[in-house]
Amino acid sequence: MDESRNQAFRLAGSTLWERLQDLDPENWREDQLRRLDMLSIMEEGIPLVWTPSADVIRDLLDAPDAPARRKVLEQQATAVIEHCRTVLSHVVRDDLAAEADFLTDCLDSISSGKYAAAQTLASSVLDTVLRAMVRADPSLQGRKGRFHFESLAAKLPKASPDTLVGQFRAYCVHTSIHKAYEPYFGPPVPEEYNRHATAHAAGPTQITLANALAAVMLAVGMVRELEETRRPLSPAG
Repeated sequence: MDESRNQAFRLAGSTLWERLQDLDPENWREDQLRRLDMLSIMEEGIPLVWTPSADVIRDLLDAPDAPARRKVLEQQATAVIEHCRTVLSHVVRDDLAAEADFLTDCLDSISSGKYAAAQTLASSVLDTVLRAMVRADPSLQGRKGRFHFESLAAKLPKASPDTLVGQFRAYCVHTSIHKAYEPYFGPPVPEEYNRHATAHAAGPTQITLANALAAVMLAVGMVRELEETRRPLSPAG
């Protein structure tokens, strides 16, 4: 094979690799992260799409179990907060401006030790964004055009080891949403972040620094994903 063809193959391979990296959120690029292990962490309720940083993700991957990973989040709270601020700086859609501002308030609250305020407001922001997405897309709506999470969840596939590369980022976001919206009829109160438990079982088991961070990370990742995809939204007003 002559050198010109070798160069062509090297260029094609480089271009393909760059295109594949473009499908990743920015916090996954240029790093050798264990994607399947990351998926397990997201299934536990810790979002990893768009935020936190790769350094924090590596610390989470090195932790032995779910309680240890929640402890990592707490230990890395400052780094997580700053990374979320950076991610929010890329959200420039007019119809997400209020949500981005509210999430900045959430980060300020966590920095001030007000975990309950941050976790509750982030949960509200996430719910608001999902409802705006459903109003704009009839295919996501339940009966009579209403918002029903069960109907929405059926149309938001979760990620798996078999998910296609081009769908993996979005499906990972879906995975974190599914976990956050798991039904809660307690007791017992779940220790991981849960939107329903946040609203209906406020207390020291559910309202924690780790869960406040998880709630904000999920909402930040969701608005950043909507910024990236330009998916239509229909705000309530």
